[in-house]
Amino acid sequence: MNEASVTREFKHYLEEHKPKETECYEFKIVNLEKTKSFAFNRVADHQAEGLIQAVEGLWLKIPDTSAINGFSSQKPFDSIWIKAREGYVVPIFYSPRKFKKAFKIPVVDYLIMRDGWPRKSIRLEELEELGFDMVVL
Repeated sequence: MNEASVTREFKHYLEEHKPKETECYEFKIVNLEKTKSFAFNRVADHQAEGLIQAVEGLWLKIPDTSAINGFSSQKPFDSIWIKAREGYVVPIFYSPRKFKKAFKIPVVDYLIMRDGWPRKSIRLEELEELGFDMVVL
């Protein structure tokens, strides 16, 4: 299981449950067979800052595909100005062949939790108790 396959499942979820306003996401995968919790330091400072900037207003230039992989394909447009309703840190906990649970944690709540949580990580059960929006994939 890798981030690309899990985010593809999240994309399908969003296609069926379209948000009413723009949202931005930073995904982190947590394999429960390897670790029991989501470490806060997995979200880099620049990633949290990017989510905050998206809420305040952020310009993004979409790179030409040929510049990335050597192949050219059509892109929908050159750039986008984002003013998101919310930016989310989304840890996706999974147990192979059993379940995948994603939690949409608003970035400001994430930063408060990261700085004030008694440990350097948080468990699936604790996130369930805190009541953040959960998506079962």
